Amino acid sequence: ISMKYKMISIEGGLDKATYVASHRSSAGSSVHAWRPKRVQMFSFVLMAVMFLVTGLFAHFVPKGVVKRRVLFGFCCALYFCTSFGCGMSQYVLSSSVRPSSIRATFAGIAAAMGKLGALIGVFMFEAVYISRGMDVVMYCCAVLAALGFALTAVFVDVEQSYSSKSWARAR
Repeated sequence: ISMKYKMISIEGGLDKATYVASHRSSAGSSVHAWRPKRVQMFSFVLMAVMFLVTGLFAHFVPKGVVKRRVLFGFCCALYFCTSFGCGMSQYVLSSSVRPSSIRATFAGIAAAMGKLGALIGVFMFEAVYISRGMDVVMYCCAVLAALGFALTAVFVDVEQSYSSKSWARAR
């Protein structure tokens, strides 16, 4: 991976661990090349499409060994999709839209809400899976990913953020 992007100063700079991690993976390089909002939006679209394809496959393909193996492959692809953009950009994005005095607080709140959502999702999706099946669970996840895309597009304004000068220099 090319080290063409230098360390970006976001209200005092990124710490060395984040800098090294973000330049060792392709997702990290895309965060700096695409800007965090674009990466997060692309990741939500990718997740919505993968959830939809997985749901359609689970619904229309008859049961069997091949179906289980292909669904396992789809689950691996879904794991990549969830880790690709949203897993990385949520931390970079939050540091670019909040002032430095409250960044850690909002990062903690965001992490807590993610864990709460995971806890609720485990119990809710288990009930949906038992009553309706895997395809309906995947459709629900696709809708939630599309909602994430819409919320990011409407409410995240990186251009008016606390680090817009840093992003402009990185381009």
